[in-house]
Amino acid sequence: MKKNIKLIFYIILILLLCIFIFFILKNSFLYDYKDKLNDSLKSYYLQEDNDIESIKKIIDRYKTNNKKIDNINNILNEFILNSINEYNINYETREDLDNNYNKIISKITYLLDNINLDISSKKDSFISTIDNLYESKVNYLEALKYYLENDYNKAYEYFDKVIKSDSYYDDINNKIDAIFNSELKIIEDKVNNEKIKLNDDNQNNLGIYTNILNILKEEKDNTIFDLEKSKTYINLLDETINKLLELYKNIAVNYAENNNYSEALKTINEGIKIITNMSYSAQDLINLKDEYDNMMPVLLTSLNEDINGNSLSEDIAVLDINNKSYPSAIIVKKNNNSSISYNLNKEYVKFKFTIAIGTEVNEKNKNYGRIKIYADNKVIYDSKDITKSFETKDISLNVKDINIRRVLFRSSTSKSTSKSDILVALLGNPTLEKY
Repeated sequence: MKKNIKLIFYIILILLLCIFIFFILKNSFLYDYKDKLNDSLKSYYLQEDNDIESIKKIIDRYKTNNKKIDNINNILNEFILNSINEYNINYETREDLDNNYNKIISKITYLLDNINLDISSKKDSFISTIDNLYESKVNYLEALKYYLENDYNKAYEYFDKVIKSDSYYDDINNKIDAIFNSELKIIEDKVNNEKIKLNDDNQNNLGIYTNILNILKEEKDNTIFDLEKSKTYINLLDETINKLLELYKNIAVNYAENNNYSEALKTINEGIKIITNMSYSAQDLINLKDEYDNMMPVLLTSLNEDINGNSLSEDIAVLDINNKSYPSAIIVKKNNNSSISYNLNKEYVKFKFTIAIGTEVNEKNKNYGRIKIYADNKVIYDSKDITKSFETKDISLNVKDINIRRVLFRSSTSKSTSKSDILVALLGNPTLEKY
């Protein structure tokens, strides 16, 4: 009998030991610390007092496990951000706002002050975010009070202080539009009065939309309200800028189609200035400008030259015998036979210049010479003899499909002078055109 009792005792003891081991294993391997921590945090936020013992136990339990401590930091961070989001709602009264503000400040401050984790270093940042939201919501509720009393000046003053991250922010644009209603009605009437004048003429329409832009700018400058916070005003401004972009582009393209690239570029530059001054992008016009810049006339003297002899050279700010100044010129001095050549690469259609005699040609020293211009070895211009009586001429030559253009000067041997290095003639502002 005693043996049976002993056996039963040992069996019970073993069963108890197995149960004990089971609970230890369950606690070690099946314990979900993440869910437990989230539950503890929710409970902590809802309770009246600041009891964080269950939270601290979880932290203490895994304080030597870096991976789990990192996870705990992340859970706490997410909890605080979610709490701030839940705080960032619309409130009916200032009292409700104050109560929730005091609660979230108390809860987050106490929690982060009493745990020894990395997340605690972000306390000031969290508190600053909450404070900014609180101040913004106070401004909104104050604005709403004046708004309902039809004191729109005061209402706008406070609406203007609501920050973008505030839950109220989406509501203020509509209320600001309501505040601006009378001002916007005046603006819309002025804009519509201009639009009545629109027709199929791009130049006419450009003038009208320029007037509309000036109206929008003047109204913005002359009101106490920030019209850029009004959806109606912004829509009017966007429409006007887009129309101006379209018109400037169409007018410039029309000039270019008629080979008037100088007017096209003048139009584009005007458009770029107006659009960018309004802080809008003028990229389409900039791209068109880059394209048309390549079609503008270029000075022949900007190309690389090949000079033979010492009678011909390039110069700037040259005077002819009539004291007319040329910003750029090919000058001819009475020395010897010389030539200067340029490679045109078939890129140009016309070559224009003014040919005139130099300041040092006079009655006493009758200087003679002759200028010939070649296009791929074919003479396309011959000045004949250059004398005191030579008349200034504007010359336009066809250089389409020409590779090499060469200016040749032959010094005359007749009626020569002992002074050889004098300015005989010049080709003023020698210009190449692509159209």
